[in-house]
Amino acid sequence: MASQRGESPESIVSEAVRVYLETQLLEPVDNYVSDPLIGLFAGTPNLATNSEDILQQEITEKSGWTWK
Repeated sequence: MASQRGESPESIVSEAVRVYLETQLLEPVDNYVSDPLIGLFAGTPNLATNSEDILQQEITEKSGWTWK
């Protein structure tokens, strides 16, 4: 594309970034729209602090990698 226009690749990329940023700044941001993934998965609220215990409880004889 740059050679077709007789421009450097850097100028094409710079122009694309400029246009992208301009269009992003024009779109209104609604901070009150909730994240669609919140609440999608069921889990314990203390996952970060109890992750090792939770993993230990979930492990079975067939968990992990095998040599088959």
